[in-house]
Formats: sequence, structure tokens, C-alpha cells
Amino acid sequence: MAEHQVSVEDGYVPPQDHIFAHLKSGANHNAVGDYSSTVTSFTFTPANGRKAAIHRMLVFVEDAGAFVAEKYGYNLALTNGLKLVVRDADDAIILTLTPDENIISNADWSGSCFDVTYIDWGVGNNSMGVRWTFAKSGKPLYLDGRLGHYLSMELNDTFTGLVHHHFQIQGFYVK
Repeated sequence: MAEHQVSVEDGYVPPQDHIFAHLKSGANHNAVGDYSSTVTSFTFTPANGRKAAIHRMLVFVEDAGAFVAEKYGYNLALTNGLKLVVRDADDAIILTLTPDENIISNADWSGSCFDVTYIDWGVGNNSMGVRWTFAKSGKPLYLDGRLGHYLSMELNDTFTGLVHHHFQIQGFYVK
């Protein structure tokens, strides 16, 4: 007996259609490095030309000291910062999610996504978690793999002082 398939619209999403992925540059997902001379992109491209509905992105920053509003992490002074865009197969920008200014400070995250949590552990490294819920703008962020759409976090500064720095997206593939 064949199993009855229910569409995404009916609320069922098979496990293989869920997306829990880090944005990556090659095989690397930890965005600690010196990207000051060349823009480096950490990206997600939908698998096999599928359509992806990205509901949110989680950003994690860990550093060895107390975070202040005007710096990035503990003590990084960024010039160019981070820019989040959607690009097409020709690498043209089709949507900029940081439209007027890039993210150059800890405080800038709250201006783009509101949900920012700073954790001071008292001993050891401190961290910041950011939740950017694209679906809160009315709909998730859709990436059409058949058109070559991909999500790109573009870094153009040195982030070598950080301990950890990564971007995880969550969503699902749609029919």
C-alpha cells in the first residue's frame, strides 16, 4: 500500500525537505579570517535546482572579551563589515537584505533583525546570538535554484580576532 503524501501547504514537510545548513565558503563555515583585501562570500545554494523557503538565519559570534555596541565581537573595528544579499546565476544582486548600510558593529545586528542575545558567561569567552526571521517580514525568503539564486553573506574586513563566527539558515524545500 502506497503511503499518502501530503503537500507542504497541508502542513507536512518530509524530513529530507527540511533545511538546516551553514553558509559556507568552500568547505569552511567558520567565518574567522582576514577578508580585508578580497570580499569573501559565505553562501547557501538550494540543492539540485530546487526552490527553498528560508525562514530564518541564526548568527553566532564568540570572542574573548566583553562585547560593546560600537565594535564587532569584543574589539574589532570594521570598516566595510558584512553584507547579506541574494544573487542569481550570473552573480548579479537581486535583493540586498542590508540595504543602506552593512553590519559593522554588534549594535547593527539589532537594527536589521531585532532578536539579539548577548551572553556573558562570567568566565571564558562571551558570545552573541542573532536570530533574523525573514518570515516576520511577511513571507520567508525564497531562493529558486532553477534560476541559480543563492544567499550570500559577504565579508570585507578582518575577523581574525574572533573565536567563532558562523551563519546557519533554517527552512524547507517547496514543491
